[in-house]
Amino acid sequence: MKTMPNETRRHKLNDVQKEFVLRCLACGFYPKDVADFVKDEFDIRIKPSDVSYYQKRYEDRIAELREEIAGDLQKIPLAKKLKRTAFLERLATKLYRQRDYKGCAGVLKQIAEEVGGIVQKHEVTGMGGKDLIPRSDLSHLTDEELGELQEILERADARRDQTGASGA
Repeated sequence: MKTMPNETRRHKLNDVQKEFVLRCLACGFYPKDVADFVKDEFDIRIKPSDVSYYQKRYEDRIAELREEIAGDLQKIPLAKKLKRTAFLERLATKLYRQRDYKGCAGVLKQIAEEVGGIVQKHEVTGMGGKDLIPRSDLSHLTDEELGELQEILERADARRDQTGASGA
């Protein structure tokens, strides 16, 4: 009897699918979420109990993957960002499949903001829209005075670079 792609199969994932499940578990997703991800990614239905089976059977591999992921991310807030982004990606896929393109576009924009693909720009001005720092008119300075000013600015930049490098 041939197995249909959507049919539930107990513990019969190939190596790529198994690695996908283990990586999801290493990222801290719940077995139900992982089962949904497998359905979305590979069009295979597995039960959360099947995911739990892999979780118990491959504890060491999951621990290795967690260390690898933590090493790559280095910071917990970034790991949470990864989890949020994965959730948003899944939501965008669902909305797209439901032909809710406007909702999907909104989620994709949110993903871009989450990962830094969209930077919110704000123009900051002084009172009445004037510059915060008034522009200086240097046209009255001689070439010698401009040279001195340039040297002062270069020394200030060098000091700032040294303080920034030693403070890092």
